Amino acid sequence: MTSVPPSGSVFIDALLAGVKWGGTGPGTTVAYSFPYANGAATWAASYSSQNEPDTASGFDSNHQEAARQALQQWANVADLHFVETSETQTDVGDIRLAYTQTPGIAAWWGWASYPNAYWAAGGDVWVNAVHSAQDWAVGTDGFSSLMHEIGHALGLEHPFAGGTVLPASEDSEQYTVMSYTDHPHSLFRDVVDNGGGSFSWTYFTVTPQTPMLYDIAAMQYLYGANTSHHSGDDVYTFAVDSPFFMTLWDAGGKDTISVANFTDACTIDLRAGCFSDIAVRSDPLPAGASGAPATYDGTDNLAIAFGVTIENAIGGAGGDTLIGNDASNSLNGGAGADTLIGGDGRDYYYVDDPGDIVIETNADLATGGNDL
Repeated sequence: MTSVPPSGSVFIDALLAGVKWGGTGPGTTVAYSFPYANGAATWAASYSSQNEPDTASGFDSNHQEAARQALQQWANVADLHFVETSETQTDVGDIRLAYTQTPGIAAWWGWASYPNAYWAAGGDVWVNAVHSAQDWAVGTDGFSSLMHEIGHALGLEHPFAGGTVLPASEDSEQYTVMSYTDHPHSLFRDVVDNGGGSFSWTYFTVTPQTPMLYDIAAMQYLYGANTSHHSGDDVYTFAVDSPFFMTLWDAGGKDTISVANFTDACTIDLRAGCFSDIAVRSDPLPAGASGAPATYDGTDNLAIAFGVTIENAIGGAGGDTLIGNDASNSLNGGAGADTLIGGDGRDYYYVDDPGDIVIETNADLATGGNDL
């Protein structure tokens, strides 16, 4: 365990708890374990003031696997190496994950302690046992909650706590899974045609599938960046009927974001630290029906992490907007009247519709590169 000084960047410092696992340099190995997976579990006599072990029980196999996936989401972006260990009376993980029914947790999904090598509860993740049957698949509220609690166990705090806080406009899951505030465009409507002119619909809140923009920056400040994740030539695609929020961490290669399968207009912004609008839409209400408005329409559902370069963008059948970065970009709008906006670098624009618009933002093309 090591104390961590502020970075000087508000969006990082607002998430720092001030401690991390390992030493002062990048690269850290953290052991984790599941109490009761092999039977009984051993706890310190004075574990914590909340007495979580008194009503503790072990994760089932599905939730163990979800926890591994949530840990991996953090390892994908940071120089973290997680090792699962089988618990014995003398050997347990730095991070232990289990359910509890302790009275104090009744109002919460769960909680976790910050890294601490000298306190038995340090780094441990506790989930309210009422959620023992909850679905924790990637993309569910349970999964994002699990990422949130593991974020605490690795050294992140809430963005509204501490001496440095995020502006209210950024204190949401659009920017960090550590927030208590939903993404401003998160309410999705799902309409089912039951036949015979009968329809039913439900609403659910879309939650992050990955650590988000500020989470990645803060975790990389603590542990360094993962320099091998998606280091090849990657093509990122999306399903038109699957709502999501995610941030791309890509360590290298020549990469492409493609919405070639979409018919509604999308905006792809290749600049690091910016958001794109991938046009996954909530279902419309049936004709003549009334219901609560759905806010999910694909707005700001995809971010590119700081330090990432995605070179290429491919549009779909709608009137897309493709925005380049400082690299040499290939911007192909596909069908539809598209707007292609270049940046620095030698950019290639594919113009195949009379309505296509090309905007070159370089003040001096001689320094900005040759654009074709």
